[in-house]
Amino acid sequence: TPAEVDRLRRVNRVAKLGLRAFAEQVQPGRSEIEIAAAVEAAIQIGGTDSADARIARGFAWVLAGPNSAVSYKPHLRSSSRRVAEGELVVLELATVADGWWSDLTRTRVAGRANVADVERWQAVVEAQQADIAAMRAGVPANQVDAAGRDLLAARGLGEYFIHHTGHGIGLRYHEPEPFIHPDVATPLQAGMVTSVEQGIYSPDWGGMRCEDNVLVTEDGAEVLSEFPRDLAG
Repeated sequence: TPAEVDRLRRVNRVAKLGLRAFAEQVQPGRSEIEIAAAVEAAIQIGGTDSADARIARGFAWVLAGPNSAVSYKPHLRSSSRRVAEGELVVLELATVADGWWSDLTRTRVAGRANVADVERWQAVVEAQQADIAAMRAGVPANQVDAAGRDLLAARGLGEYFIHHTGHGIGLRYHEPEPFIHPDVATPLQAGMVTSVEQGIYSPDWGGMRCEDNVLVTEDGAEVLSEFPRDLAG
């Protein structure tokens, strides 16, 4: 309903406090857990009793360097490992504000990014945007999934995208519908809210993911969590 969508817009506004803190905190020498704690603090301090939410909490998982290669797995753990210059750093961020949830991911490089990582990241972001552009009421879920998955395959990165494109979000951090996956042909409906999360992972160079929350409309889609997708700088 429109009222529910407003609440989801609100939790995503609160979550952006955490995304901003993440971008500021990713620096060589910081530990994964220090970065995660700063993200959670930004949400709790800035989101609670603000104009946006009465009660807000963030739950952040930060994985860097070789740990970023497994950042797609459940039950993640931020460690005391310190981030080195040039390493990829992935944030998985769950945020709840007054009972409504968002699920976002951003990736940053500590220091200067190398050319290969920049090219891979550009492909990930373009694949995410292709999926969002394919969304509207009546389009099968697997058709949306194919838009981004095919783009990554065309860039030689298809083997590294090893999970679904999206899942429902709202009153839970993960909801089962809609499920954006190659095996799901169920048509999308206006009013559905889903994550759109492109990610690629390799033990050779690490992992990266870009995730936003998107509202399906009759004639397209609205990104509820619009925030810069810069890898560095």
